Formats: sequence, structure tokens, C-alpha cells
Amino acid sequence: MPHDMPGDFADDKKSKRGRGRPQHEPTEEMRNRARSLAGVGISVDDIAFELGISKQTLYGYYREEIKHGAIRAVATVARSLYEAATHPTEPNITAQIFFLKCRAAWKETMVHEHVNPDLASLTDAEIEKRIAQIEAKRNRVRASRVALHERVQERPADILH
Repeated sequence: MPHDMPGDFADDKKSKRGRGRPQHEPTEEMRNRARSLAGVGISVDDIAFELGISKQTLYGYYREEIKHGAIRAVATVARSLYEAATHPTEPNITAQIFFLKCRAAWKETMVHEHVNPDLASLTDAEIEKRIAQIEAKRNRVRASRVALHERVQERPADILH
């Protein structure tokens, strides 16, 4: 098949040259800008907008800058946190706790211990005394609830505002 026939693929390709946007030419300034924006947590959509390119172009030409910018920012903050936590003369206790929670799986837990004495070893009098103590405490709680309810009913503006 000759190449000069109408509708030939080669002719179609030649006729489309020069259409559309020109190919993107990344500059060092744009690479640095993408890296620094990624480093402070700016979204990919916003970085593309700031650079005046599409998200696809951003990924195509600046993938490494986006990746490395975010890594460097995290590393910088982590280094600062570590230095604050390990300062030789004035270590930051909060930084130490945060670092250990993140890196050493420390966690704050509350332990509730329920002490149940062996009831079989208690005398009837001791059991009755404990029951009376529990009932007295329950009555105090009820009385304070009733008093609070009455105060709210009398002066809601004073208590609630």
C-alpha cells in the first residue's frame, strides 16, 4: 500500500503535529517548589494547581520530588523531636513520651483492680458492716443527685450559663 493515499495513518499523524499543549519542561525551580510544597503537607491537587500543571503531569515529571519532599519533612520534624527529647541539659519530657508512644509502642492505660476479699473468711458482722457502708454511700450519691436536680429546677440560668 503506497503511503500517499488519503486516510493513510502516516498522513493523519503528520497532520496532528503541533496541536494541543506543548510538552512540559520541568525547571529546577519547579522541582524545588514541588518538593517544598509536598514537604509541608500540601495535597497533590494543590501542588499541581500551584505549578500550573495537571495532576497527571505532576506525577509524570515530579513523582520523586513529591515523594522525597514528604520524607524529608517527616525526617526533619522527627530529628527535632528526638533532639528535644534527648537534650543533654534540658530534655523535653513531653517529647520523650510522644517519641516512646510512637516508636516504642508505649501507651497509657488505666488499670482497675477489683479487690474481692474472700467472703468465706468474713464474719457475719463484717459482711453486715460492709453492706451498711455500701448502702450509706449509695444514699449519699442519691441525696446529692436530688439536691443537684432541685438546684437546677430553682435556678437554671445560674447553673447552666
